[in-house]
Amino acid sequence: MDSSATVGSASIESEGQVSLAQQLRFETHSFRSASNIDYEHDSLDLKSDSIRLVQVLPGQAQKIHCTIKQAKTIDRYICLSYVWGPPEDTQAIDIDGKLFHVRRNLWEFLSMVRSTCSTDKTENEQCHENDCERPYKASDSFWIDAICINQDDDIERCHQVQQMGKIYSGAQLVLAWLGANSQLASLFQYMRVDMPNQLFFDAEHFLALSELSEHVYWKRAWITQEIQLARHAYLLSNNQHLDLSFFQRVGPTIVARTFSQYICNDLWRPFDHTIQKHEGNSLLDNLYRFRNKQCSNELDLVYSLRSMSTQCPVMAAQFRFVMEFPWLNWPEVYSTASATDCAPGARSQHSGVYE
Repeated sequence: MDSSATVGSASIESEGQVSLAQQLRFETHSFRSASNIDYEHDSLDLKSDSIRLVQVLPGQAQKIHCTIKQAKTIDRYICLSYVWGPPEDTQAIDIDGKLFHVRRNLWEFLSMVRSTCSTDKTENEQCHENDCERPYKASDSFWIDAICINQDDDIERCHQVQQMGKIYSGAQLVLAWLGANSQLASLFQYMRVDMPNQLFFDAEHFLALSELSEHVYWKRAWITQEIQLARHAYLLSNNQHLDLSFFQRVGPTIVARTFSQYICNDLWRPFDHTIQKHEGNSLLDNLYRFRNKQCSNELDLVYSLRSMSTQCPVMAAQFRFVMEFPWLNWPEVYSTASATDCAPGARSQHSGVYE
């Protein structure tokens, strides 16, 4: 064998190894760089009922990984109803390899979904009681406003706000996320598992029930529409859930029997005010009925009730109008909206909804 050929082959092989190593370093660097790039939404088809859906991926990494896709309101999905929380408390998640920041309350929901759905059960595995009954599973897609709406695009927000009623009424179910709260989680488990077999309400859970009644969730303007338009809704805290219809149907009876009808009425007033439907109410009827609902932009009260009201003007969301005319109040807006196709306000970055 020609020694020069051997040396040459070795040199070529060595060069190939260096080239491969360089390539691997480049690809690794590119991957790391990509993970530091902020996620940007693809454009939606604003001439149709297009939406985005997000799926939480299983894993044990510190950062939560999700994937997002475009869909239609006729597709299968779950809506999340929740309070955004303070804007200064955020966490980074990964969407399709890029960074996206969400507020703490939403991050805790995504974390809970990942932990409870990290692996699907196989046919040979025994399913834990709570997992078997859980109303969502690992393969489910979620519509979550803070992620699925491009909050930096006024035109898209206008389009999505107009579809809000269709989005929530078209969902397979709505999850009312009340945060990572161990007391509420224990209450939901008790009411779902133990309470149906008892004559009286367990006094140990009374304080948690009172806390649930006073939760900020029931005070927010947009929550009313999200709950009333739902085909099926569940209360959710940590990894414990409770069917909302069961809660409303069975809860008051046993609480009144244990304590008093007066106490029961006082506890259930916030729930009834948000959940009970009044078919045929006009927009003005609902504006009066829900006049004490909270929103930092009073225009949100109008738009949050539009999809569940009759005799309401044709209105859409025009966010720039609010910035240009901040002195407007809602009666003027209502009057203007009666004669135009696009009116001010409407959940501008949802700032008036959850903050």
